[in-house]
Amino acid sequence: MAKQFKHIFYLLLLSIILSVLYYIPTIYRFIKFGDLYTSVGDGLKQMIPFQMYLIQHAKQFTMFYDIGFGLGGDYFSNLSYYYSTSPFAWISICFVLIYQFFAGSDQLFNIVVANQIVIAIFKCTCILVVTYFLFLKYNINKSYAFIGSMLYACSTVYYYFTFTWSFFSDVMFYLPLALLGIERLFTQKKITVLILAIAITITSNFYFTYYEFIILACYAIYRMIFNYKDDLLSIKQKFFYLIVCIFIGFLIGNFGFVQGVMSYIDNDRSLINNHIDSVIP
Repeated sequence: MAKQFKHIFYLLLLSIILSVLYYIPTIYRFIKFGDLYTSVGDGLKQMIPFQMYLIQHAKQFTMFYDIGFGLGGDYFSNLSYYYSTSPFAWISICFVLIYQFFAGSDQLFNIVVANQIVIAIFKCTCILVVTYFLFLKYNINKSYAFIGSMLYACSTVYYYFTFTWSFFSDVMFYLPLALLGIERLFTQKKITVLILAIAITITSNFYFTYYEFIILACYAIYRMIFNYKDDLLSIKQKFFYLIVCIFIGFLIGNFGFVQGVMSYIDNDRSLINNHIDSVIP
């Protein structure tokens, strides 16, 4: 037990150090020049304002409906594609609120911008840890497992999406967590990680749930057909436990899922076919 705790402690410490080192150039430019890479997309135009909007409402304990949202509307559902149902987004909001509480600062924009680096490091650390444990389940050497998790977590894809559409990079944590959950279920008959992965993915984003389900379904079918030497479940047992885990995970995470579906249904972007005369009198 003590040896396992020591292993996890050093893994967390090394992951944090590596994540900080990964963002040293970003931190340097931010401190030295006040610059933060957000690409030419929606980084500053939408993402940061959305975060500020949610933070302001979280501080006032005014959730779901806002008279100032357009002509008045359910902003919680409408922003579910972005941040309102994302666990990482609410962790980020907690970071901001805690800093404001202790620092007594009301410069919300500056704090939210700086917090992009903090949550990026935090998320990178989480990805490193969960991917490392996933690789260990594949009987990969510990050193190689950490190198593999480092290449995955510290990739340009993660860096790009973290500072543009930051919620996109959440999937880089959800996917290996779900794969780890499947492996733990098949080889150890433990369902907790898989249920947790399903619940937070379903809660986080309706679109992520759809695409991730396709990947996980293909992986699960492959693992059910081709048995691994450490598998403890038969094909029928694997199928049964998977259905149970999906059902329980959905029950836990359906709150955010329903918000995402409602937002998708209400978001009609179809073009209206208007007849326009060739010659306008």
